[in-house]
Amino acid sequence: MQVIPTARNAHAIRTDNTNRFVFVPHLGTDQVFQFLFDEKSGRLTANTPPVAQLKDGTGPRHLITSPTTGSCTSQRAYGDGDDPRPRRQDRDAQGSEHRIRAATRQQARSGAPRGAIGAPGAPVRDTSNDIWASDLHLTPNGKFLYAAERTSSSIGAFGVDAATGNLTYLRSTPTEKQPRGFRIDPAGRFMVVSGEKSDTITSYSIVQSNGSLVPVGKVPTGKGSNWVEIVSFD
Repeated sequence: MQVIPTARNAHAIRTDNTNRFVFVPHLGTDQVFQFLFDEKSGRLTANTPPVAQLKDGTGPRHLITSPTTGSCTSQRAYGDGDDPRPRRQDRDAQGSEHRIRAATRQQARSGAPRGAIGAPGAPVRDTSNDIWASDLHLTPNGKFLYAAERTSSSIGAFGVDAATGNLTYLRSTPTEKQPRGFRIDPAGRFMVVSGEKSDTITSYSIVQSNGSLVPVGKVPTGKGSNWVEIVSFD
């Protein structure tokens, strides 16, 4: 129905919670393309501005929006990428990104952003201590944000300030080997994590007072699971 040229290494597509705006992070050019979405026709048109240019080396991969609170202006976007820190990206009423700020995170270990591995002409280097983001999700109430990191096989937890949206690093929890995808259930009580180098998935209970993760169970799944989806039934 529609093909839109963008830029190098488009990594994800995200519609916001109002179903009016679409964002496409590009890790190859440090940009987030911004579109208006017409839900009747299903077509996209460029927003104003059409592109949010991030700092060199940010390498945006994933983007999520905060829970809808009745006003588009109150929503915030959070993203991860080659820069190891999750970032808060405020949005105006027209869905445009602005005032992009890095989260406050006390790294539990030293490490560099992973960057573009295997890029043409890139020198071979040791990647064993790189910080390698893979997925991130907010609890439905917007209180906690979680980010998966593949090199250390861990889930990082962040507290979200209700007034400002700023992030504060809380803790890191070991999880499935090289976690690629995880999900939080619609009630915000449980998390399920899969690993690219694991043949199981692990479920956790989310402690509502402080966001810590308590293991509930581990289930065999076969090798190389990438994504988790949770559905609800009446």
